[in-house]
Amino acid sequence: MASPRLCTVPGCDKRHEAHGLCKKHYKRAKNNGGDPLARQRRPHGQGYRLQQEAESWRSMIRRCYNPKHHKFATYGARGVKVCDHWRNSFEAFLADMGPKPTPKHTIERIDNDGDYSPDNCKWATNAEQSRNMRTNHRITAFGRTQILEDWSRETGISAQTIRQRLKSGWTSEDAVSPLP
Repeated sequence: MASPRLCTVPGCDKRHEAHGLCKKHYKRAKNNGGDPLARQRRPHGQGYRLQQEAESWRSMIRRCYNPKHHKFATYGARGVKVCDHWRNSFEAFLADMGPKPTPKHTIERIDNDGDYSPDNCKWATNAEQSRNMRTNHRITAFGRTQILEDWSRETGISAQTIRQRLKSGWTSEDAVSPLP
């Protein structure tokens, strides 16, 4: 027999009614701009900003713990977790992270193999986050490690040329150096 689906709010073990929330949290979310943990409406102008942080918090938890989430395979299935301090409290998450600097910022793990925790997370833009991906090709040359795109930008050699040179067996230093 399948177990009943429970509310997605951490620490709540009531049956979910709608949108993954129990009646109490669904009502709060409906009345407070989508935040199921809110107890009252926020002052004018502040609600939308905190709603964004609350959505980042909820998404972080879903990616790590909901096997049906479309990104679970690259987070939860890889063993990425949310520290208990954050998983159980949006307020603790917000106190540690602070508000987003801009609406374009999202949560980033500094160490992609690490968990979501105060010492491993920061707010970052998509451009900043694209530089911190597991799939980036990192090259160490002249005592420095950078992603391939940075070596290309710095040297004026196309990324495709650097990639081909490395594939052909060139040393890292030679691959990122202009031909004599």
